[in-house]
Amino acid sequence: MISRGDRILVVGRTGSGKSVLARRLAETYPDRLLIIDPADSTGTDLPGAHRIYGGGTAELEAAAEERIIRWVPSDTADLDAYDEVYRWAFHARYPGLVWVDEAGIVLPAHGGPPAGRTYLVQGRKRVLGHLACHTRPREIDRNLIAQAQHLFIFDMPNPDDQVHIADQAGVSRQTLTSMLRDLPEFGWLYFSQRDHQLVACDPIEV
Repeated sequence: MISRGDRILVVGRTGSGKSVLARRLAETYPDRLLIIDPADSTGTDLPGAHRIYGGGTAELEAAAEERIIRWVPSDTADLDAYDEVYRWAFHARYPGLVWVDEAGIVLPAHGGPPAGRTYLVQGRKRVLGHLACHTRPREIDRNLIAQAQHLFIFDMPNPDDQVHIADQAGVSRQTLTSMLRDLPEFGWLYFSQRDHQLVACDPIEV
């Protein structure tokens, strides 16, 4: 069961179903939601979202009464802009959940925004949740894996990614590889840090 303040990570190749699951998780979230989408994809454009393109703290603060804010950077490589958004989210405590699509751009494995790391590590104490979605686990900040109570793994054909996420999550490499090999189309694995179990789940409808 997913609770307020939880960290959630969804990984898998493009077209595997991960974005569909991430959107459904976000859609069912009852509290305030901040969406960070560097790719400006239609999949994150939830109905009723207040859209901000390239704005900073002032624009976010002006929209603080909205239940859903969808923020798209003017420059996808501007790590300072992501840092500003995460700093605002952490201190303003606006969102119950931050949903990040293309997490390898926003929270890369190396040199990512310091405020993003602060949000991941310390935000749980403030009951601030986080949902991240990306194709390749090796490209994202390790805290996204290490801090995740809920890990959803779709088809991930690259062996390096399989080894990386198995080691970071504390899952048997052999077990993960075997279970991924047996996945049907749009099937996925769920790993809970709370009970440390990896289970295969029915294919998601896309």
